[in-house]
Amino acid sequence: MTAESGREPEDPLKGISEDFQDYERDLLGEAIARIQRDIPAKATVGEAVEEMRRAMCEEDDAAELLFRVAILQNHGGGYIRSHLEELADRQAPDLHVKYTSAIPPMSEEALDLMMRLGEEIDKRLPSGLSEAEREARVVELLSEDEELGELASRLDRLMTGDDTLPPHEQSD
Repeated sequence: MTAESGREPEDPLKGISEDFQDYERDLLGEAIARIQRDIPAKATVGEAVEEMRRAMCEEDDAAELLFRVAILQNHGGGYIRSHLEELADRQAPDLHVKYTSAIPPMSEEALDLMMRLGEEIDKRLPSGLSEAEREARVVELLSEDEELGELASRLDRLMTGDDTLPPHEQSD
């Protein structure tokens, strides 16, 4: 509205902020749905947690979604961060229940490696590939391109907790 109509103009940043909160909400929902997608119908809690861990570590699309959520949670002040803080605040102190994240903590190096790998893969793959085609091409890229393979190998070691250097990279 214009000032002539007697109303203040809307703050364009408010609309953008609300849109970004919607984006974060959708992203978090999509990430959770993705890591829970392959949980068998009658799985125990332990089996469900194990399947979610497997999806996070072995499924590229799940790892990418979780990477985006982690970045927004660590560096943002929006919906994801406030939602997770609210969930933590709701925990009743007298229940003596301790919740831990199924998402393994990632070092800054792991986050940087994920970002670099994603960017390099996106540069090398044509757009419009189906998910199955993309996954197959990523496997090919990682086996054919030594630099990408080394980045993926280092990231895997960081994610599995085996962040020691391979024998050929260790100093004597």
